[in-house]
Amino acid sequence: MGRTLLALIAGFKFRAGAGLSARLGVGGATGALGGATGLMGSIVILFNLSSGDDTARSRANTAIFLTLISLLVMPQMAAQSILFGAALALGALMHPLCAGHLGRAAHV
Repeated sequence: MGRTLLALIAGFKFRAGAGLSARLGVGGATGALGGATGLMGSIVILFNLSSGDDTARSRANTAIFLTLISLLVMPQMAAQSILFGAALALGALMHPLCAGHLGRAAHV
């Protein structure tokens, strides 16, 4: 995580086009880091921030990625018996607020 922060502070910009090989590399690195540490968002966030897209598109892509990855991890958490009723209740309570932000982010 420290390297990601240093790259952002240093003003790192992704220079090559975001083609298939770049996206596959980011996906592979995200999967490896996510599997090893559970931190799946940092590489994708760095990629989105350095890609040269406008702010609204970067924010929307990040919000959608983090929402989808959170939803996709829930069945795994349930299979491991680490998904508790209190966490689900809190998520349900927060859902209207989060869904409103995701809806605005998707209309970019």
